[in-house]
Amino acid sequence: MRNSGKSLQYSSKSTIHNKPTLAFSHRKAPKFEQKKRREILALTTMMINLSYKLAQIKTKTKLTSLAINQTQTNANKMNEIPTHPSTRDLRMKEKNRVNSSNQKLRTSFK
Repeated sequence: MRNSGKSLQYSSKSTIHNKPTLAFSHRKAPKFEQKKRREILALTTMMINLSYKLAQIKTKTKLTSLAINQTQTNANKMNEIPTHPSTRDLRMKEKNRVNSSNQKLRTSFK
């Protein structure tokens, strides 16, 4: 019976409730277990690196799409005809309104 490269042996002494205790013999793990550990470590490292690269790609893609959207928005703003009246138009309307009200006042006093 093996657990992580150390063989398990039951000790001859029994503890309370007659449960045997496990003693670990400190010997080197067999070659195939060492190879498995190295493979698992290599695969785990590769998986971590790939997930990091994937996160970088997702971030770059998101930033690129945001930049494209902003560029399109700016281009649309430059091409659209302004719907709000210019300040000159507003001044002319105000001047006409004042003139017409002054004219009404003059006619009422005649």
